[in-house]
Amino acid sequence: MKLVRAGLVFATAAATLAAPTRAEDIRLAPSSEDKWILNYAEQKCRLARYFGEEDDRYLMMLDQFQPGTHVTLTVAGDEMWRYAERDNVQLELSPLFSNLSVYADSVSFGDFRTAIFLGLTIAPKHDGEPEHSRYDVSGLPHINASALEGDAALKFSRRSGSITFELPGLAAALNALNDCTRDLVYSWGLDLDSQDRMRRKAEPINFQEIAERISNSYPSRAFHEGEQATLALRIIVDADGSIEECQVNEITSTRYLRSPACDEFGDRAMFAPAEDANGKPIKSYYAATIGYRIN
Repeated sequence: MKLVRAGLVFATAAATLAAPTRAEDIRLAPSSEDKWILNYAEQKCRLARYFGEEDDRYLMMLDQFQPGTHVTLTVAGDEMWRYAERDNVQLELSPLFSNLSVYADSVSFGDFRTAIFLGLTIAPKHDGEPEHSRYDVSGLPHINASALEGDAALKFSRRSGSITFELPGLAAALNALNDCTRDLVYSWGLDLDSQDRMRRKAEPINFQEIAERISNSYPSRAFHEGEQATLALRIIVDADGSIEECQVNEITSTRYLRSPACDEFGDRAMFAPAEDANGKPIKSYYAATIGYRIN
């Protein structure tokens, strides 16, 4: 029997012991003529850069669909298959954190042999938010890039080897990504000054009920075709807790999968609106990631 799983998820990463000595280590610098590229798309912001030279190039992309510390990381290149769909992969983003156990999905990506993608929180491990404070904020969420000034690097490792990407200029690039996601919020019709005064994000009161209904409603055509997907949900929540707008955007491309998430939220969700520093309700947004998986 196939186990079908769909649900609202949040990025997490668990600390593990460092990997033993590796047989092969690859280190890649950015391609000589390429710099960080920031793409202001209609529904997301994408930061990208090429690594390596000529016929051995790699591409790294960081996508955000809303402000915050969470990004979708995609890395494409010949050796990335070694880190796809494995349980023993360690990730290090120096000097910010090290030795995080991650699981990366495999995706096809253009002319590259292999690409992997995973959700990543760009924050120190000890800054992970406990469950009860997930909705507490100090203004519009953003990536604090100050710790990544200087010689930053991203490293995937297993017992059999590792691959490291040198990331010069990452802090400035992430600050530009923050600016892009602020522009996204403005494009949704939200007032940035009020979002900067926000102290608590909009919260679905009956989250478990909605999550269970989404989990039990895997789109049938997609299921029969074996299609899996990761999607970004974004809802505009008015100051009275009512839903003004709901949108689902693709993180991974889909052919048949059309999520019923907006229907479920629109029909049944009850929201506590966002609040400013004085506890006054304000119009804001709610965002989550939806993962559809067939095991």
